[in-house]
Formats: sequence, structure tokens, C-alpha cells
Amino acid sequence: MVSEQGSRRFVADGGSTFVTEFDCDESAVRAVSRSLAAVKGVSEIELEPLYNRVEVDALDRMIRHANGRDGSVLVEFTIEGCTVHVTDERVIQICFDEDGSAMTDDDC
Repeated sequence: MVSEQGSRRFVADGGSTFVTEFDCDESAVRAVSRSLAAVKGVSEIELEPLYNRVEVDALDRMIRHANGRDGSVLVEFTIEGCTVHVTDERVIQICFDEDGSAMTDDDC
């Protein structure tokens, strides 16, 4: 379940960034998949599987562990033409250029 609606902001270089938060009862992997589908305007089953780009069990464990221990984690990966950041604060940031290409960390 999402704690608040995602927001989309436009980046000065012509790209876009989608930012959302997810609740502790939702896994990071599920939240990323749901958010990425929303950004791309497709169903989750139409997306490339996340496990092709990131170790999904490790992502969930790292976010849960850091959140429970006052740690700090930022996981970044590229999928579906987007750069995805997931933090221990349960924030997902999805960055992409208007042409659909992934933006670098510096642009995001």
C-alpha cells in the first residue's frame, strides 16, 4: 500500500523524475515494480523482470535491515530506460529522459 501518491517533477535538462514512498508492509521489489509500471503506463507483467537487473531478495533485505537499524542505504539500477533509486527511507525515485532513456545519477 502506498503511503502517499507519487509525484512527477520535470528536470531542467528535459527529463522527468517520479518520486514515491512505500509503506513498511510492502516489499521494495513490489513497490518498484508497481511504480515503474505506473511511470511507463503499462501493466507490471509487461515490464522486464526486476530480477534481470537486481538481486530482488537482497534489495528487500537491505532496505528492511537498514530501516530497522537506523542505517543508510541507496540502491541504484537501470531498467526499462529508467534509472531507479531505492532508499532505506522507503523512497523510490525513477528518472528518465523524455525520449525514454535512463538518466545518470548526476542528472537524476
